[in-house]
This record gives sequence, C-alpha cells and structure tokens, in this order.
Amino acid sequence: MNQHVDELLPFYINQALNQDDRARVHSHLTACAPCRAELEGWESIARATAAEPGDWPVPELSPLVYASLSHRPSVRQAVASAAHLIWSQRVFIANTWLLPSLGSLIGSAALVALISRSLAENWVNVPLFAVVPIAAALTTALLYTFEDDPSGELIAAAPTSLATLIFARLCLALGAIGLMGFVGSLLAALLGQAPHSLFEMVGIWLGPMLLLSALTTVTSLCVHPRFAAGAALGLWGGLLILLLAEQTGPPLLRVSLLWLLQPGWTLFAGQALVAGLLWLGTWLWLSGHPAASLHPEGRS
Repeated sequence: MNQHVDELLPFYINQALNQDDRARVHSHLTACAPCRAELEGWESIARATAAEPGDWPVPELSPLVYASLSHRPSVRQAVASAAHLIWSQRVFIANTWLLPSLGSLIGSAALVALISRSLAENWVNVPLFAVVPIAAALTTALLYTFEDDPSGELIAAAPTSLATLIFARLCLALGAIGLMGFVGSLLAALLGQAPHSLFEMVGIWLGPMLLLSALTTVTSLCVHPRFAAGAALGLWGGLLILLLAEQTGPPLLRVSLLWLLQPGWTLFAGQALVAGLLWLGTWLWLSGHPAASLHPEGRS
C-alpha cells in the first residue's frame, strides 16, 4: 500500500471505521513505520484528553446537591438577582453618546417648559410631552440592533434567556429616561409654578412614553429596529403637528386631540395597560426564539 492512512487514524482509534476500512488501515500499519509513529501520537493525545469508559467512575450526586437543584430562591434573592442583571446592562449604554444626548435633550425640554410658562400656560406640558416619549422609543429601538452590538455573540451564547436580557436592558434604559423626565417635570413644577401638580405633569408624558416604547418593541421584533425608529418618529411627529396646529387654531381633524395634554390618571392607566399587554406578548414570543431570530439576516 503506497498511500499513507494518517487521515483515518483518529477514526481508527475511536473505532469509527467500518470493517473494511479498519482492516485496510490495520494491514497498512503492519508495513508502514511512519503511520505507526503517527498512530502513537494520536494514542498519546487520546490518553491525555479522554478516559476509557469505567476508568473514572462518576459518583452519584449527593443529597445536598439534589436539594440545591430543587431549591427555589426567596423573593429577596430573586429581586436582588433581577436588580443585578438590570444594573449590569449599563455597559450597553455607558461610554456612548446616548445618555449625555438624552440628558441634554430632556433638559432643554424642561427649560423650554419654564420659558413657555410665562408665555402661555397651556404650553407648559408640551415640551416634555413632545421629547420624552420619542427619546424613549428611539432608545428602545437601539436595544435590538444585535448585528451592530459587539456583545451580540455573547448574548446568543448566554445561559440567561433572550427575553430576560432584553427586558433588563429595557428596564434600565426606560428607568434612566424616566428619571431624567421626572427631574425635568420637578423643575418645571417648582420653578415655573405650573398649574398642575407634579404627579399630573409626570403622567402626561409617562403614559405615552410607555405606550410608544411598547409599540417600538413590537415593531423592532416583527420588522426591523431601524424601521421601528423611523415609524416612531413619523407617528409621534405627525401627532405633535396636529396638536400644535390645534393649539394655535381649529383642529386639522374632526376630533380634538388636546385631551392628550390634559392630566388624567385614567388615560395614563389605559396607556400603561396596553403597553403592559404588548410587552407581555413580546416576552412570550422571545421566550421561544433564539437571538439569531432578531438579526435581519436570520429572519425568514
């Protein structure tokens, strides 16, 4: 036999060859010293990296291990674990332009609210209402661009479910934006002597923020994050144009939209309920899909 069989030696050692090939390799080895030397090298690797069945008996799991596997964490442990996971997502938005830009944008909106208070009382709620929801929606769209995310491969390989990771990011991002919006409302209420209470002013933009972010979440998953960002901009921009036109003249539509600027917890509760249902459906959908399904090239 003239040709060497070195490419078959790993399969020969693992007994993965059929009977004819195994006999051919065995016959070749009796007459070929280089292949025998190659075989010895593969055998040394096999001895170093694997053990024969039965050489290392595996003991049964102890009762303590079985008890720890069936132990459910307490409420305190679960809350601490969730808080730690949410806070760990800060690396996604740290050292980027996102938070400084949002802080400047929302701060400018609060300043405009203070100025508009002296010009027209009914304009005081418009700046934060206009800025906070769209800032949250655009940030939400960024959470799903895994093809641009350096940690995308780690996310795909992480033992934590995709739904848990995404909603941890979502909670941190919306929490940061909500905090900035709350500070802006607080300044407008204290320094500007707004006609509404602080909680009423917060409710005006908080409900739309949750609803628009939930719609962006669904659109990002069903279509594409960039399309979701554009759709959110178009939808919110069109709504603001209608409201501003109605503030200065007759409504462009047959129905008035000024009730969106009126403080009301009934309206807020409805917006929050719809947003919660959309996010619940998103969670259930994500629970059954891998991270690759969120990449545009991975979608069918």
